[in-house]
Amino acid sequence: MKICTWNCRYGLTLEKATYLCQAGYNADIYAIQEYDMRNNKPIHEIEKHLGQLQDKYGDGREYRDNAESGGDLGLALFSNTYRIERIYSNTIPYRYVVPYKVTCKETNESFTFIHVWTKIADLEANQKQDYIMQVIGALENPTYNKLLIPEDNKALWIGDFNSSMQLKNEIDKNNHTRFLETMKKYGLVSAYHTNRQKKHGEEDQFTFIGTYRNGQQRFFNDYIFYHHDRFKCKTVTIGRFNTFSFFSDHCPVLAELQLL
Repeated sequence: MKICTWNCRYGLTLEKATYLCQAGYNADIYAIQEYDMRNNKPIHEIEKHLGQLQDKYGDGREYRDNAESGGDLGLALFSNTYRIERIYSNTIPYRYVVPYKVTCKETNESFTFIHVWTKIADLEANQKQDYIMQVIGALENPTYNKLLIPEDNKALWIGDFNSSMQLKNEIDKNNHTRFLETMKKYGLVSAYHTNRQKKHGEEDQFTFIGTYRNGQQRFFNDYIFYHHDRFKCKTVTIGRFNTFSFFSDHCPVLAELQLL
């Protein structure tokens, strides 16, 4: 099973989807962040490349304070091989930590899939709850936690976490360390760091190239986490800046995983 995550920046276009596949990022499941929720792109043409649009989700708040921006952004999942069903029907209380049930159409095997794109909780809210703290908050909520950590431990966490050890602020670094400790507590490990035998903060590749795409600020913000007892990671591929910077300030992450 190959899974690709990519923050495509300001909407997924046919050109971006085509290039992603032409560059060799062919997957069974595509997890896309910053998907255009207005769906005014040629979705059927995009589906020819990425597979059927299984679900899209956004809370409509991305441009709430900037109505002139002309759209709204959220999450999207594409697949021809798997059925993907959101398992929380109400507005997601954490931006964005969205749980799904994924079922293989051929074998009927299923697992839990958490699609992540961490955001500001609210402009008026305490900033201590922003970004990676949304993930920690979701895991510490005893009710929501049950949707995120299944009893069978068959769980994948995938997306743009907007957090890394490259962050300069000590509070942000401490929050990221706390996040990693929490994931470890639940047996969840990063595909890249496990496959390459790298410690967090010692990456030799990066997934985010900074707000202004000047190539100076580089972070490892995009992850595929899996439970170490229920999945085996065979390969991991990280996109290159010089290949993807024309389309996005993020590079895709592709992992081949085996469900044990």
